[in-house]
Amino acid sequence: MELEELIENTLRRKHLEEMMGRPEKEHTPLEGMDNEQIKRFALFLFEENQKKSRQLDEMIARLDEIGKDLKESNRKIDSL
Repeated sequence: MELEELIENTLRRKHLEEMMGRPEKEHTPLEGMDNEQIKRFALFLFEENQKKSRQLDEMIARLDEIGKDLKESNRKIDSL
């Protein structure tokens, strides 16, 4: 990840954390945003969801590999 992307993602995350930390009555992140800001915010949420989905898929695939390795190891141990 390039430095600019890292900075932008950090700023977005910080903004989101600030919005989520507001008291309930102020918890309206779209209030006061123009259409372009709303589009960027929606895109940010979508991208974050996609990243988490990819991470989950990668974790599941890695766990599957570990499971296969364990089964193979058990077969080798059993054959001894």
